[in-house]
Amino acid sequence: MNKNIVRLISQIVIIVFVIIGVIWLNRLAIDSEFFRNITERFGYIGMFFAAIASGFNLLVPIPIIGFFPFFVDIGLSPILIILTISVGMMIGDAFGYLIGKAGRNVILLKNRKMVRRLEKIQTRYSKGPIVIMWLYASFVPLPNEVLVIPMGFLGYKLRNIMIAVFFGNILFNSLVAFGIFKIFWSS
Repeated sequence: MNKNIVRLISQIVIIVFVIIGVIWLNRLAIDSEFFRNITERFGYIGMFFAAIASGFNLLVPIPIIGFFPFFVDIGLSPILIILTISVGMMIGDAFGYLIGKAGRNVILLKNRKMVRRLEKIQTRYSKGPIVIMWLYASFVPLPNEVLVIPMGFLGYKLRNIMIAVFFGNILFNSLVAFGIFKIFWSS
């Protein structure tokens, strides 16, 4: 079998297991007095810091938006949940950008010629990758760092990337939140 097909199937299986795991943890949290007390105690602030960790999810991709039904169940506002999580995830993604930028600075010290080539690429394709970043953040259930780190490395402006990531996160989180919410309400 083709290695690309095996890789794609593996990634799909991992995504399915993450979704199943989040749904299972969500149901466990809803029934757990311990999790309810902690979440009620820390509320939006705790959710915000958890979203930062979730936003920098290159190593541990646990989507915090999967806990949307739990947050709603303890009485938090759906709109504020989505906004809080989206801002936190954006800050987490900014760490990925900084990793890319640091990599660029290391290469700059070693190989100025390569950095000049990267600058030409960035100048030639200035807006398209930002739109692609928004589409990716909006619809792809994989870590944003897959694009954020290379865009930091290529020298795209942090502000432009984070605007695309923020609005992409809002759309993605809204679609996922209300999709998951529908699953929980129908069961």
